[in-house]
Amino acid sequence: MTTDDEQPGPLPFDRLDFGDAEQRAEMDGIDDPPADEPVTLVDEPVRVRQPYDQTQKRRNQRPLPT
Repeated sequence: MTTDDEQPGPLPFDRLDFGDAEQRAEMDGIDDPPADEPVTLVDEPVRVRQPYDQTQKRRNQRPLPT
């Protein structure tokens, strides 16, 4: 027979580490990204620059990328 002193105490469920918090957020269905961060697509198309015209080739002057 066990006494009250030998009973295990309550588990600290209110103290979660980062892994538990991420898993808890996944289980709760919180998948919305924060509104202040811009969403960039992984497969975003790459902008192709226009070919150099003859004057730029002749002078070897290229416009700075913007």
